[in-house]
Amino acid sequence: MITLREVVNGIVVKRSILADNLDKQLETESGFSPRLAFIEYKDAYNKTDTLASYTFRVQDLAKFTDDPYKLNSMLRDNRFIYKYLDKLEQEELLSIKRKDVLENYVEYNEYYRMLMGLPRMKVQGGTLVEDDAWFVYLPTNVKLQGVDNKIPIHKMTDLQKRSVSASGELAKLIVQYPRHEYLKYVDKKISSLVMREAKEYEIIYSDSTKKNIRSFVDHYRAVRNNFMVNYYDEMSAIKYSFYESLQCVNLLMAAMANVNAYMPRDQLDSEIIDESFIYTLFESYGVPKFNFSLEYLQKIAQRLGGIMRKKGTKNVLLEISKTFNEISIFKYFLWKRLAPNNEDLSKSDKEKYELFFVKAPIMADDPYEYVKDIENLIPYKEVVDQDPKWGVDGDDLEDTIKSLPFTYTESKYITLNNKVDLVSFSFEMSFFIRYVVEHTKSFKDIKFYIDTATYEASLFEVITYLQCLVYRKMKINPDIPDCMQPLIYLYGIKYDIDLEKLKDTIRDHFKYTKLENSLSLNNFIQMLDGKRYNIGEVINAYEANMELIYHLREVQRNVNDVRDYNKIGQILKAITYSEKLPELYNNNTNLEDFLGTYTSESVRLIQRMDEIKGTATPGDEKMYNHEISEVINILRSYINVNKHKRMAEMLDTAQTLYSDYDLLDYLEKIIDFFKAYTQDILSKGMEYSIHDIRDGCKTIEKLLYVMELDSWEQNTFLNLYTDRDTEILKQISDERTIKDVCRTKEVLRCINNLTGDTEVISRFG
Repeated sequence: MITLREVVNGIVVKRSILADNLDKQLETESGFSPRLAFIEYKDAYNKTDTLASYTFRVQDLAKFTDDPYKLNSMLRDNRFIYKYLDKLEQEELLSIKRKDVLENYVEYNEYYRMLMGLPRMKVQGGTLVEDDAWFVYLPTNVKLQGVDNKIPIHKMTDLQKRSVSASGELAKLIVQYPRHEYLKYVDKKISSLVMREAKEYEIIYSDSTKKNIRSFVDHYRAVRNNFMVNYYDEMSAIKYSFYESLQCVNLLMAAMANVNAYMPRDQLDSEIIDESFIYTLFESYGVPKFNFSLEYLQKIAQRLGGIMRKKGTKNVLLEISKTFNEISIFKYFLWKRLAPNNEDLSKSDKEKYELFFVKAPIMADDPYEYVKDIENLIPYKEVVDQDPKWGVDGDDLEDTIKSLPFTYTESKYITLNNKVDLVSFSFEMSFFIRYVVEHTKSFKDIKFYIDTATYEASLFEVITYLQCLVYRKMKINPDIPDCMQPLIYLYGIKYDIDLEKLKDTIRDHFKYTKLENSLSLNNFIQMLDGKRYNIGEVINAYEANMELIYHLREVQRNVNDVRDYNKIGQILKAITYSEKLPELYNNNTNLEDFLGTYTSESVRLIQRMDEIKGTATPGDEKMYNHEISEVINILRSYINVNKHKRMAEMLDTAQTLYSDYDLLDYLEKIIDFFKAYTQDILSKGMEYSIHDIRDGCKTIEKLLYVMELDSWEQNTFLNLYTDRDTEILKQISDERTIKDVCRTKEVLRCINNLTGDTEVISRFG
């Protein structure tokens, strides 16, 4: 149950009426408009400002000209700046002014100052300055490392404020100085930008480290939205001074009531929930006691009502699929078609037709879209021969089914996406990691909040944290490959590619062939240094570049001329062979050491891993599963599944490989209980596929032209092409003819009896 004390200490709600009245009072008394000053600050912060929006002083413009006429003109009218200063000078002037505004902005509104942890102000010399009578200092007898007792609390750095708060001294000062309300907010880092942009009754601060507060915020937003739409009376808010504060109390109490009312259901989301609570819930529904990890028990419990209502129906499988979004569920259609090259209609149905099982998504209405992919087709015999419940007295019913008037029908079989392409996953994951590493500076503004570690991490930190988690789970020493001496190159998408040179190379080599157009590099996206990108732009660029790389490999696989083959190989190397860059990791050789010192606060990620390790039994490699899932889901939440299919599939595979190996087993047991009794799971377990686009027997050719010269011809060449009679032309003694040289690669494959797929065992040559 959440208490009022928790809410008061962990939540700050915006009071717009109070803030606006104080702004108006300041404007009336001093002629200074805090709102206009904030608009100027906001434009500078968002870089939406222009030269026309500023008023300049002589010292601002004197740097660019000493002509008094030009200076006076620009001071009188900003438009003259565009006339007398060139483009670079205009940009420099704007940058200087912007920096000045950001560094010198002062919040004068007493309400906002309190929430920012700042003391009151006083009039001095005709201007408002901080009132030193409201300054509070740390007692001289209190010694904290890195904290200067002579500096007022509100002027300390963020790190020093956290030290004072963590030591408990700030709480003592709050009690000692009850009239100094701003002390309650010193360590909360509420910015003027957040406060002034917030709307009436919005939460402008919440202690996200506390589970109850996170739940309260969700309920409060729903309560507030309902109130503002249906009950808020703006006239009363302006007319009655008590209206705003009263409604704040009402909203907080209503949200508290909702939190406590939903507590039994929300308890399922708790990280410390007792398994007995879930098993009691299962028992009430007649569900067996699944021996699963707590993470997946919670997932089942949260959707148990909906799953039970659909038990035994087709829709229950969709509901389960939503519950376990890491794994997709498929069904199989039985499909009858005419056998190839068999158009003789006089033949029997047995001779005319052939049967296949077609794999399709669980909610597919027909198989036609999926028969195009040969991997979705399974011969009839391969399935039914393994099913002892199919047919009667040894009759597999093939002839009977072929005689029936149908094209397709839904079968009883279902399966899971239990096939993992290890080579493709490793290839693409290594490319993505390297892609992020090499563009760290350009991607530094992309932030993700890792709730479990209470840390806002960059994309680079998230990827590095995921790597460290996997290394810890697998008990692998987290060496940084860039620092290993044997490595010369690493797979990656190079950031410093000379595209124009590569395009010239393609044109020069393939200008007389049909391959020139198919080898276009126009779709390759280069991320520019100094430019800032959002996560959507990053994923778009990565997927476009990976698509190009796969296309080049496919073209290379289909060429017949060895010179073309080698040239495409050179182009691929130019794009995908990245040099070691140990400086990106500050020359560290250990990934955890690097991550812990990457920023002043990134050590929280290492502390979180240590925390996970400390709460698990020794030797339990699954203790990191939940955290790995959290990190992957953070990335997945920014993915457009329909647009970024390659990235979505890569993250799904990562979830399967890195998080929980027992997930498929869990899911099979759940499906066995909730599915219709007439349905069967076609295959169980995980299937690992190891293949590469480069696999296969590739025949390429190159003609060798051999000249046969007798002694007379050799001497003739000697006389024609040399001026020294002592020079000897090497004798060509062997009898040779023009030859074709063919080099091949041998590949040993085996056929999977269950799927019919071929798998590479080894290769030679």
